[in-house]
Amino acid sequence: VCSLDAAHAYVDYRKMLEQPDIDAVFIATPDHWHGQMTIDCLATGRDVYLEKPYTLSIEEARDVTAATKQYK
Repeated sequence: VCSLDAAHAYVDYRKMLEQPDIDAVFIATPDHWHGQMTIDCLATGRDVYLEKPYTLSIEEARDVTAATKQYK
């Protein structure tokens, strides 16, 4: 359980990924960011919960699926 006092806000999500104590990421951003953010989070070993839509294109969905398999 996380209190609001312990919450952190990041202007650049890549700064958040530098934090070693984050195990999972909930992506609730504008749709056009979903694919790249998911791939970046997976590449750092985080679990990802992603809001719909998964991606905006079939090609991007394939990239996310490949990253999911690559980073397990």
